[in-house]
Amino acid sequence: MNAFHTLHPTPQCRDTRHASGSEVPPHGEGGDERPRNRLPTFYMPAMPPLGLIDALEGWIVGRVRQWQRRRHFRRQIANLLVHDDRILADIGLDRRELERASRLPLRKH
Repeated sequence: MNAFHTLHPTPQCRDTRHASGSEVPPHGEGGDERPRNRLPTFYMPAMPPLGLIDALEGWIVGRVRQWQRRRHFRRQIANLLVHDDRILADIGLDRRELERASRLPLRKH
């Protein structure tokens, strides 16, 4: 006899209504009702919602671009600060203004 023709619940049987020690007819006999798999009390889907993935990706990409923009800006200021005050004055810049600008937060407008 296989597991589906026994009168006792077996580990292979997924129907949780079987009580231990009680006789239960095989699933194919004695009723129209099929055993159903129920969701566990703690259900975890296979993957998060796509909207959440898109939002996280957009946030991460935005942060990386902001970091790259800051790095590029500060490199440009560092290259200008290498020159002496006379050359900066010829360009129309002041060393103190450049140093102050390098400390300001960059905001996207």
